[in-house]
Amino acid sequence: MENLYWITLISALTFASGFALVSFPIYANRYHWPVRKVFVSTTSVLSIFSGITVVALPIAAFLMAKWWTPIVVIAFGYFLADLLITVLRRFAPYVLTPLLFTGWFLSMPVILQHWLEA
Repeated sequence: MENLYWITLISALTFASGFALVSFPIYANRYHWPVRKVFVSTTSVLSIFSGITVVALPIAAFLMAKWWTPIVVIAFGYFLADLLITVLRRFAPYVLTPLLFTGWFLSMPVILQHWLEA
């Protein structure tokens, strides 16, 4: 059961950073924040990786944990992404990019352990 909470928490934080990085150009245009090209381009590695994160993490949470885990991951992740962009403003991508990769780094051992035990 303890592993379930870690899976949910790490997935929600990683989903939030991926969702925030995908939606950041919309916020930046709305509020006229200066943005570097790597955060705006839809073909950058960071944008593609963030998009994969938004799709893959709820699926992985569903396969590894209970049926309600993707609902919590998406709901809490969306709320947290909106909160982080609102608080961090134009500095959000600089904080969320390391958080995205840290989340993947932390979730990989959990995912591999789950699939090796199955």
